[in-house]
Amino acid sequence: MSQEKARQIIKDAGHCFLATCADGQPRVRPMKFVVTDDFKFWCAGGKYQR
Repeated sequence: MSQEKARQIIKDAGHCFLATCADGQPRVRPMKFVVTDDFKFWCAGGKYQR
């Protein structure tokens, strides 16, 4: 698969949700993935970016 095809799949996917449990309480956070020009994957969710 080409890098351009992978970029298009990620772009078309839009966002998703990550569900976890913290201190016995459910937490659901929106997540968004992007690909940089040098083909590194970045994930953004809520107030924090990784």
